[in-house]
Formats: sequence, structure tokens, C-alpha cells
Amino acid sequence: MIRLVLLVVAIAIFGTGFITVIINQLTSAKNIIMDLYNSDTFLLSLFGKMAILFSHPLMLTISSLYIVGFIRLLAIPFFIKILL
Repeated sequence: MIRLVLLVVAIAIFGTGFITVIINQLTSAKNIIMDLYNSDTFLLSLFGKMAILFSHPLMLTISSLYIVGFIRLLAIPFFIKILL
């Protein structure tokens, strides 16, 4: 019973922290995009700040998920061929 309570508390704390981090990352990414859009020299700022946007942790997470998903998608037929 005590283990169950500790597990629920740990999940609640981790879940809340995880949601807070995601919200902060989204807010930060939105602020960067709005700064780019509202600048006077839009194209110069776009190229100048592109590295900042794509080095953002949220963008790195999303792009790494796409890369992992693509690799898994390529690996599935290979493993099916081996099994057959």
C-alpha cells in the first residue's frame, strides 16, 4: 500500500514537472518566432536567428523523434525479411 502511494506521488511530481517543462519550451519557442516576425528587417533576422530557433531544445526533441521514427520505419522491413 505504501509503495502504491509513493508510486502515485512520484508519477504526479514527475508528470507535473514534465508538463511544466513542455509549456515553458513552447512559450519560449513562440516568443522566438514572434520576435522574428515582428522585427524590422524580417529576412535578415530570419537568417540571423534561424540557428537559435533550431538549436532550441523543443526543436531538437521533435527532430530527434522524427529521425528515430524514420530509422525505425526503415528497420521494420529489414527485420521482417530476416524473420521470414
